Amino acid sequence: MKTCVFVGNGKFSKPYGELIDSYDHVYRFNRFTTKDKFVDLVGTKCTHWIVNQALATDGRDLINRNIKKYQNEYINLQQIWVLTNASNNITRLKKLKKQHDIFDFSICDPIYHGHKNSTGILAINFFLEKYNEIHLVGFDFGKSNHYWALKKPTPSDVPGKHLWSIERDYVDTLISLGTVKIIDN
Repeated sequence: MKTCVFVGNGKFSKPYGELIDSYDHVYRFNRFTTKDKFVDLVGTKCTHWIVNQALATDGRDLINRNIKKYQNEYINLQQIWVLTNASNNITRLKKLKKQHDIFDFSICDPIYHGHKNSTGILAINFFLEKYNEIHLVGFDFGKSNHYWALKKPTPSDVPGKHLWSIERDYVDTLISLGTVKIIDN
């Protein structure tokens, strides 16, 4: 069975770059960066890129603007996913799927209703069937800004409006079941 790590965009307590790069599958989220000063902290490998629906379908058009660059930069990139529990923009997601062989999307059941589920929590739930154990690093459940914006965050660097305590409880349940392990928090 392949090993996997989900690299969140929260604060890291210490550099994990070498450990992260040792996994078979490395999942990264949204506007992650592995450039320059972040290499020791978060590594350089990316086999799977998971993007929230808004970043993929609104004016930021994150996938189309970055796919060629990421395919060149991350030679191990196997797949790009949009995981969402919103059913709007299906037409746009289908178009992206036609345009890019490595792109797919899934409309996921919400983990909790009435509030926006984070991309990370949707990914954990979605990929539980694929792996015996998912390792998490950089998941701090809304305690910090993104690791690349800790000094001067912009409004888009502040973690989204998620129910962090509910997400943490969900992950704690998965930890108790032995399906998730947190490396850093």
